[in-house]
Amino acid sequence: MRDSSETRATVMIDSANALLEKGFNEAQALAVKDALDKNRAAQDRQFVDSHFEKGRSLLDENKFEQALIEFNLALERDSDNTMITDAIETTNRRQREEAQRLIQSSREELKKQAEKYGVSLDSMGEWRERILGRTSIREELMNNVEDFFINNFN
Repeated sequence: MRDSSETRATVMIDSANALLEKGFNEAQALAVKDALDKNRAAQDRQFVDSHFEKGRSLLDENKFEQALIEFNLALERDSDNTMITDAIETTNRRQREEAQRLIQSSREELKKQAEKYGVSLDSMGEWRERILGRTSIREELMNNVEDFFINNFN
């Protein structure tokens, strides 16, 4: 038979072993979670870097919409990253500037075409006056019209 001190010692040892095992299991779970978090963080960092670089490349090619898509994908995983938000602001600004440049260029081209059209109309008006202003050409045209009607409708 065991005396009470032996029983108490056994209970204390069993209790200590249980606490140690519980502590070990918690530490092991924490270590596994930490390793998974580090792995997930590394994957997120790689994802963010990949989409950010792709966005920068697209921005360099003036492919603004596609660049914004890439930057926003990166921002979803790293919402506090000021480089990404700055890149989005830069993309939006450059997109507005490009739109303004295209509008201005279109206006200038339209103005050039309108001037050419106006010069053409002026030239046609001058030629019309020259042709119809000459008595001999005008009389000849009128005679030709008269002959046409007489020959075809009489």
